[in-house]
Amino acid sequence: MTAQDVIDIVREVKSDFEREEDQGLLQRDLHKAEQALAGKYACERILRALEARGEISLVGSRRVGRAR
Repeated sequence: MTAQDVIDIVREVKSDFEREEDQGLLQRDLHKAEQALAGKYACERILRALEARGEISLVGSRRVGRAR
């Protein structure tokens, strides 16, 4: 398995989490939406870590900080 294979899988999983988040919000199931959002952010963190190691270059990556 190559780095690109792993990246593709992470992107697919992130897309699944985005759909689950949308479904949760539409169904007013906040727990489901919250869990999907956490999964989506985990995928983004993995992709950013791979980018930092030089494995990939994310196009249009958001470098927006969160309010604390």
